[in-house]
Amino acid sequence: MRKRVWGKTEGGLRWLANGKGFFTLPLKSAINSIYARIKNKIFSEATEAKQHVGILHSDMLQILLGEFEKDDDFDSTNLMDFKSYLNETRSWSLPLTITTLDQVFNIVYRYRGYEPKLATLGYSKVIIDEVQMYSPDLLAYLIYGLKMIQEYGGKFAVMTATLAPFIIDLFKEQGLQFTMPEQPFLLPELSQRHAVKVLHRQLNADEIVAGFHDNKVLVICNTVNKAISLYDELVERLDTSKVKVIHSRFIRKDRRKLEREITAFTDKGNKQAGIWIGTQVVEASLDIDFDVLYTELSELNSLFQRMGRCYRRRNFTKAGYNVWIYDGGDKLPSGISTSDDTSIYDYEMFSLSKRAIAILDGPLSEKEKMDLIAKTYTKDNLKNSSYLERVQKTIGYLDGCANERKSKQEIEIEFRDIESVTAIPEEILKQEQVEHLHDRLKQLLAGNNYRGNELEIIELRDKMMDLTVQVPAYLFYKTIDAKVDEVELSRYQRIPVLSSKYNYDGNRGLNIDI
Repeated sequence: MRKRVWGKTEGGLRWLANGKGFFTLPLKSAINSIYARIKNKIFSEATEAKQHVGILHSDMLQILLGEFEKDDDFDSTNLMDFKSYLNETRSWSLPLTITTLDQVFNIVYRYRGYEPKLATLGYSKVIIDEVQMYSPDLLAYLIYGLKMIQEYGGKFAVMTATLAPFIIDLFKEQGLQFTMPEQPFLLPELSQRHAVKVLHRQLNADEIVAGFHDNKVLVICNTVNKAISLYDELVERLDTSKVKVIHSRFIRKDRRKLEREITAFTDKGNKQAGIWIGTQVVEASLDIDFDVLYTELSELNSLFQRMGRCYRRRNFTKAGYNVWIYDGGDKLPSGISTSDDTSIYDYEMFSLSKRAIAILDGPLSEKEKMDLIAKTYTKDNLKNSSYLERVQKTIGYLDGCANERKSKQEIEIEFRDIESVTAIPEEILKQEQVEHLHDRLKQLLAGNNYRGNELEIIELRDKMMDLTVQVPAYLFYKTIDAKVDEVELSRYQRIPVLSSKYNYDGNRGLNIDI
């Protein structure tokens, strides 16, 4: 059944063996990628994959519809197969479920009816991938949840290239039992992938243009606004076909297209040259390999993830550098602030990282990266950071609310710590073909034959969701005219329509910096 493939994911699958397992990742795009890899590379047939593997997150319907339509002539005759597979996935009936943290670790609130879920986890194995990417609240949920799972007999494995010492200390404080490998899993043939130059100034277009020599260049910014601004500067100086930008503020359809394009661009056989500008979305969710990286400094974990998108499976043996890191100099890079409310990354973690890399100049081995993490992210060094404080406070809060017994719906809202809203840009909704889709959906929802039109309604909803984008929640509670209408997807679900004053186009994404 299995082909011989190697990597962190495959190592996790070997650990699962024949047991029931849950594979958790922080990003839905990463989950989609892992799901596709397992389905297409581990299993020889699509029907066999559907018997063993499920994908579970808020956008799962879109992924599964695409899979069924590709594998079968999807019509009303196999609608029951689709619904059955959907139900099996949602009820955790399949041997392996690839999912987001909120689908599993909402058990930490002990909501009414959580016991069957915890009982299932008690005889399962849980894989935590890319633990360093979680916010302090989610890290607290993870640690607290692992303690509950372990108490009921479940097992867990944490897979990451950069495990900070303070996380290990938090595990120990909560009584988690675990075994650390004696040595890190490093490939000797890939020990020297990067040569680093730290620049004490702001990331700028001038140096990117000067360093572009018909190669594959990746630029990573800390914020979407910085990425769009840099894109605008670069397309003024270079052929527009040479520059692309990818970030979280594209509608799903366009984001999916861009993900395919950036993956194909860095394919080994593609000799095309160009510059791609991205944000955190490229750190852990895409299997890409660029020749050169220019990046703003965020913090060490994120930085090393970004570096993994340059010379991904190659040693760097040339003279000079292939990674340029901009620490902001006398100013802060985008996304960094002394205020916890406006800073994307913890300011103290950024400051520690800036000091840790200040003197780097030249080759940086994989072992040296791990050593930097180990020396920098200790509990003592982070004692004044808001990140560690929030983790500890959240764990204390979970202890205190153990007997509140909230409803599952209340927990979903609280757990996800909603910072964004799913919306449809007004100019997208006004496109002629979209208006036809919307009118047809409204017609079917207004009728009284839901069962007879169920397949078409499902497909229309999926097509409408393909036109949505994630928008910062503050737009809707700080700006009274941001929402101009709603799109009804069912009697229980409505999607806000975002005013056209926030311009959207397929090249730049959504611009909310007005």
